[in-house]
Amino acid sequence: MARQKLFDNTILAGNASVCIDLSGNANSMSFDAPYETTDTTSFADLVRKREALLHDSSFEIGIQADAAEQPRADLESLQSDPDGLWSWIESNASMAEQDYGLFVQALQTNLQRVAQMDGILTLNVSGDGNGHLIVGQVMQEDETLSATGQSTGFQFGALSAGETLRAAMFVLTATAGTLDMTIESDDNSGFTSATTRMTFSQFSAVGTEQQTVAGAITDDWWRVNYTIATGPFVAVVLMGKQ
Repeated sequence: MARQKLFDNTILAGNASVCIDLSGNANSMSFDAPYETTDTTSFADLVRKREALLHDSSFEIGIQADAAEQPRADLESLQSDPDGLWSWIESNASMAEQDYGLFVQALQTNLQRVAQMDGILTLNVSGDGNGHLIVGQVMQEDETLSATGQSTGFQFGALSAGETLRAAMFVLTATAGTLDMTIESDDNSGFTSATTRMTFSQFSAVGTEQQTVAGAITDDWWRVNYTIATGPFVAVVLMGKQ
């Protein structure tokens, strides 16, 4: 049986004023989404029974610092930010829309420096999530955006009542001008009656932001729409259901 091999994956992190691609430094990661449980076994039971309670989330990333100790400075700025976003995209070789990935908002982040004689300085980043670990797909890949346009769009699926759709935008590079991004949905692949569902803040520099929309939404086709003044920009958008 063939196994999934990991190489050239993408790890992104950021907040309102920082956005970093850790792919060239990180060599390990773990994203966890456990449930708390409580024992509900009674005298009449012959096996132990439990019920799930609150959902939890956490992450841990191992990062090798380069000679200039990058990206230590950016990681330190994220350490105490409760709005920091951390993501892993499972692309191998090159990112593409519809690739699977996940992201989480960190309630707190711990940064540990580990070194030994004749070894590589390692930065271990770990944190507890402030909410759900979102498993989703890439809506906008990491391509250079120089003019106003849209992503291709695909059949991501409808949103049921009680479900929430979350999207994270990572602006990795910004040269000049402004970037305005929205997420649209429609009931057909041509997006002939597209409806704006989420609107991100206008960005003129690197940074990260999360947006949400609640169901029910019957549209099942989704895409990113972007308006660029000057540019170019490189931005990645991940979206998933909660």
